[in-house]
Amino acid sequence: MMEQNDDCKFFIVILPENKNIGDRMYGDLKKLCELHYGFGIATQMIKLKEKESANKWSYSRLNSILLKINTKLDGTNSTLSVPDVIGQFFSRGHQYMYVGVDLSHGAPGSGRKCSTVAVVASADDIPNRYFKEIYVQERSAEARGESRECVVDMKQIMKSLISQYKEHRGYPPKAIVIYRDGIADSEFDSVFEYELMATREACVELSSIYQPYLTYIVVNKRHHTRFFPVDLKGNVTAGTVVDSREVINPTTYNFFLNSHHSDK
Repeated sequence: MMEQNDDCKFFIVILPENKNIGDRMYGDLKKLCELHYGFGIATQMIKLKEKESANKWSYSRLNSILLKINTKLDGTNSTLSVPDVIGQFFSRGHQYMYVGVDLSHGAPGSGRKCSTVAVVASADDIPNRYFKEIYVQERSAEARGESRECVVDMKQIMKSLISQYKEHRGYPPKAIVIYRDGIADSEFDSVFEYELMATREACVELSSIYQPYLTYIVVNKRHHTRFFPVDLKGNVTAGTVVDSREVINPTTYNFFLNSHHSDK
């Protein structure tokens, strides 16, 4: 079928209701389209059981499917509504690339000796479109006692993302903002120095005169600091920022941010 439709770049596949067969077909077809047949052939899998009845679709499920299809066809589902001052900042040619970095390790006792590295980078100013790099990071016997949090291939990953940004936009980013998740306080300095240096080396190897501004932000959700409103009722308001020197680490530039509303 794919050989007969080699100019088609998107396939919608209806999977059978049988879970075992459907799950197996899902994995096989994803590999066939994105790996064996050629990277970039997007697909949307739809399970028959997602219908409420033989002739009726659940609106929420159908809406979710259509949003996925729109994104895969380079459509835009949503944009951020931002204050004018922020909008003016991005409209003045500030070509930023936002990068998110995280590692996933095997559960304790699982025997898994590798980690999964996932890095995404924004492709536009909204930002709404992203590039991605996903790696399996092996750990040699000699490195077992070293930090598990460093992204060993950070230089190659950043070279690839910057190159994709340049190919997509026609120019490289003038500034790169890296959001890094999952670094323990005890490993912060070593991971920060290694990955920031790797990013700088990636820029130099792409061009000896390429020196974008770099911002490295570590996002840490696991801490024991808690904040309460003055009346001790409910939670602090979404968007609350605490950067008082009496609370934060005085040796680094950091702050606490309650970025979203919580029901509990």
